[in-house]
Amino acid sequence: MRARLQKANGRVDNTVVWISADRRSITATIDTMNRWLDRLVADPAPLSISKVVKHKPADACWDPAGNKIVEPATFDGTGTCNTLYPVHSEARLVAGAPLTNDVMKCQLKPINYADYKVGFTDAQKARTKSVFAAGVCDYSKPGVAQVPIKGTY
Repeated sequence: MRARLQKANGRVDNTVVWISADRRSITATIDTMNRWLDRLVADPAPLSISKVVKHKPADACWDPAGNKIVEPATFDGTGTCNTLYPVHSEARLVAGAPLTNDVMKCQLKPINYADYKVGFTDAQKARTKSVFAAGVCDYSKPGVAQVPIKGTY
């Protein structure tokens, strides 16, 4: 989500990520959201992204006991929240798709075995050529019929 917002808007500092698997933290989350919105309403400045950022709470997660842990949410972080709630990748990202994961149908290119960090046997090369006869995704190009976002994302 943040990668898509960064790509579309050039910033992500107006977002908040809260992660919890414990029902007890829902009340704390709602209370935090209410305080954030109350501060926005009380601020006489015109509504803007900067105003949202000024009053927003920090990223956080809650452990199974309901304790709040404040730390930045990251895709590849090693903090307590990422340990409690590990981020898992997926096939497209492993294959080289951008973190925005916004390519729904990729443009294709011929297989180039030098693009991969592993060696292939002749049998594996034959199999990949059979499975990917039309080519493999070329994530250096936009997706088929992909156009830039119009307006605010």
